[in-house]
Amino acid sequence: MTIVKAPMSIDAALARIAGQFPNGYKDLARIVDRHESTVRAWGYDGKPDQQMPMPAAIALDIAYQSEGGEGSPLFETFALQVKVARERAFAGGIALAQRACIQIREGAQANEAIVLASMPSAGPAQRAHAIRELEDVVRESTTTIALLATGDPLPEPPP
Repeated sequence: MTIVKAPMSIDAALARIAGQFPNGYKDLARIVDRHESTVRAWGYDGKPDQQMPMPAAIALDIAYQSEGGEGSPLFETFALQVKVARERAFAGGIALAQRACIQIREGAQANEAIVLASMPSAGPAQRAHAIRELEDVVRESTTTIALLATGDPLPEPPP
């Protein structure tokens, strides 16, 4: 079984589907009962007024599969576009979550170093290590504070 990567654009998805048919875009136009130029225009990013209707996208993906094509090129493209838009929309929250993971890790390492430095057998090396770990926490905390202070809107939690 061949692994097919999701196309990166509607134009690429349409080309992939058209390639599965003997008459290419002419066959796609027949499937969705539209003019061939309309089907081609659906792939142009510069023409937002000519968006592909969802029923046409579904019909083309199903027709592609009926002709032996693997996957759902248009669905995969839409899913990829939603994922990219989500990453952009929630970038501040995602960055903050990543910072929280770093804070947790650095804090845990510092706490461990402090406990080891408090042991009766601990010496100057363990204390120096604990100080370095705490300095890491301060550095990472400063970065996290800066992220929080930017004023960039963080996503609202769902109701």
